Amino acid sequence: MGCVYKALDPVIGRTVAIKTLTAGLAEEELAEFKRRFLREARTAGRVSHPNVVTIYDVGESEGTPFIAMEYVEGRTLRAILDAEGPLGAEVACRIATQVAAGLAAAHKLFIVHRDVKPANIMITAGAAPADAGGAREPARAAAADARPPDCAARVADFPRPGPR
Repeated sequence: MGCVYKALDPVIGRTVAIKTLTAGLAEEELAEFKRRFLREARTAGRVSHPNVVTIYDVGESEGTPFIAMEYVEGRTLRAILDAEGPLGAEVACRIATQVAAGLAAAHKLFIVHRDVKPANIMITAGAAPADAGGAREPARAAAADARPPDCAARVADFPRPGPR
């Protein structure tokens, strides 16, 4: 339903990602989808965390809704899994820990990400944030069945959304 472009912010000269809403819906459905697209972008823009992409702007141009966000150089977790197969336990736990940290930051604001999946998690080469609570590029585990003793605790300690 959307398309993401790499672009240059002409005002400050930084590279950004622009997500737009693509057509293909009936007029009634499109109007509702536009409202939801813009509302969700504004909501996501409230989250500030190293493992969450920063949203810079939300709006509509010539009838097309858009989200301008931080451009993250990297690959999706889906692309890595498709190319390299299953991850070792240590690598998977490091990624899950960072995804959980980004989602926890959203949950503290009572925001729930409704589409967490490998295609929405960016793996980067450095310390740059990643999409929807993504992770940094981990080294591949030496043994696919290696499991650090603290993996379960890190993932299990993920806080639930809601009042405390």
